[in-house]
Amino acid sequence: MAKAALLAIFAALLALSAALFDAASAARAAMDLDRAALEARPQANPEARDAMFLRAERDLQARWSQPTRWHAGAIEALAWTQALRGRLPQSAATTELAIAQAPVQPAGWLRLAELRRAGVETRLCDTAAACLDKSWTAALAADPELQCARLDLARALGDTPDADDPRVRALIAARPPRQLLAHCLAFLPPEDLFAALGALSRPR
Repeated sequence: MAKAALLAIFAALLALSAALFDAASAARAAMDLDRAALEARPQANPEARDAMFLRAERDLQARWSQPTRWHAGAIEALAWTQALRGRLPQSAATTELAIAQAPVQPAGWLRLAELRRAGVETRLCDTAAACLDKSWTAALAADPELQCARLDLARALGDTPDADDPRVRALIAARPPRQLLAHCLAFLPPEDLFAALGALSRPR
């Protein structure tokens, strides 16, 4: 009896592992497909690009493990794909689900901020600035491109940080490529931008 129970537990764990692997694989495949569509040549057929976004969404929803019902990464990938397809209210609702699964979602909060700025309602924050604040709270340090996008939005909302701002310091500490850092911090006075770029040359 004990052996049968143990085998049942092992079988359940194996099924769970397979589901987790399938969900993670689905999320990764969808994001790769979205990225490929975004990086297509500017003269690429817009209809072909939209078809790639649609394929990414359908592939996510067709997986046997149904990851868009329970896996935060897959739900996040779905929300991203919906936004790229211009389905903004659906993207907002899906992003809310992703955050409910895993609240530490700096990219998800940033998407909600952008959607709120575009006039899309979300029950998680009343204004774009409030959504953006939650993104910083979720993770001050993040992927440099994400940090750059957050700084861009902050400035668009009337919040221009100085060189001593923790958000700027977090970006410099991430040691992004020099060209990206120069673009992200172009709003700083020349002497502060020069100092930020010089920090990349110093050893950690």
